[in-house]
Amino acid sequence: MEKRKNTAGFPVATGIYPREAVFAAANTFAGKAFVRIRGGKKGNLSVELRVKPGINLAAADLEGEFFNELLHHSLRLKVSIRHKVLREKIVAQALVSARVSGASKPAAKQEEKPADDKALEKEIENLLKEAEAGGYKGDPLGIAVPWEKSANAGGVKDGPPGMDLPWGKLKEAYPDGPPDIAALWEKGKAEALAGKSDGLPGRPPVRVKKRGRKSGK
Repeated sequence: MEKRKNTAGFPVATGIYPREAVFAAANTFAGKAFVRIRGGKKGNLSVELRVKPGINLAAADLEGEFFNELLHHSLRLKVSIRHKVLREKIVAQALVSARVSGASKPAAKQEEKPADDKALEKEIENLLKEAEAGGYKGDPLGIAVPWEKSANAGGVKDGPPGMDLPWGKLKEAYPDGPPDIAALWEKGKAEALAGKSDGLPGRPPVRVKKRGRKSGK
């Protein structure tokens, strides 16, 4: 062993300590000393450690700590080699489990709603928000305005769409409220077919001519 001030140099028998353990121990000491590794006689290695400035460590202690660290890494390497097969089996099992779980994910994604449905739902939400923000005040078609208060009341224009009477006459003809146009139409059609219809108020009676069969020659 060669010793100088704050420097320790010594050989390491690679027959006892594996090269991988020597390099691992040297890397551990890189924070407290400058490390130099050289090739020695008979395939051994020569290690030189020089304490870094500011590190309070004697050369003899530096060498002893290095061999302790070398023993630790040598033992860890032997245990790692011994359990290599078991470790490979554990890793293989983990990879198989990951593949199985990954294969089941597409099936779960198929249950999700298509992108078109999501876009449609978002559009509906936006329309509902706009409707809530606008409220019921905006009524450009005048749907919410009663007929009596509208511009069509009072004889300004004819009655409701489809009828030719002013609102005043319609109100006299139907004091209980606006007529059911559909029911009125069905009733008038039935009476017209039976020849009993007098027509709607203000309209001429409806007469249906019965057509006879022409006798052939």
